[in-house]
Amino acid sequence: MRHFVYVSSASVTYPALTAYGRSKAEAEALVRAERAFAHTIVRPTLVYDETGGQEFLMFLQYLQRFPVVPFIGKGRARKRPVWSGDIVDGLLRLAGNPVSHGKTYNFSGGEPISIMDLGRLMLRHRGGARPFLALPVPLCRALSVALGAVMAKPPLTRYVIAGMINDADLDPGEATRDLGYRPLGVREGFQRCFPIQAEGTPS
Repeated sequence: MRHFVYVSSASVTYPALTAYGRSKAEAEALVRAERAFAHTIVRPTLVYDETGGQEFLMFLQYLQRFPVVPFIGKGRARKRPVWSGDIVDGLLRLAGNPVSHGKTYNFSGGEPISIMDLGRLMLRHRGGARPFLALPVPLCRALSVALGAVMAKPPLTRYVIAGMINDADLDPGEATRDLGYRPLGVREGFQRCFPIQAEGTPS
């Protein structure tokens, strides 16, 4: 039997879907309704590796842009960053594995972390600490509307805000039980990808 693996997104779990999250949710529904092939849906969380990862690099560039980091909200949203090698391992475990047919798996990291703690950890591994300034979410939303009215590609959008304030703490437990998927925690993964010497200096 043919087996179709659809790579979705953690954003389908947000309480209020962005346009991107809505498109992913609609695609999931189409895949589930198809009867011509077996299917598996996977939902990765924030992906990183030695060379970055698109959303990871965007977040890092934002953190490094100012001497004081203007942070959207209080930084309490829980995330599960996942090393790209664990995503590849998970996908390989799906191949030819009928136990995965009709299932939806969270290909997330092995450890939850608040987005503010994640930002601090990223800066520690990639160039030094900075103070954070929490900005009210309503203010950020109003600013995103104002910037969108005058800029073709505003730096602050509804999508960016959604990513900062919504949890993406997806439990990989079913993938672990069915597939043997055992992802690294973010602290172990960062030390592997961006090692820090014992004295605290990036290598």
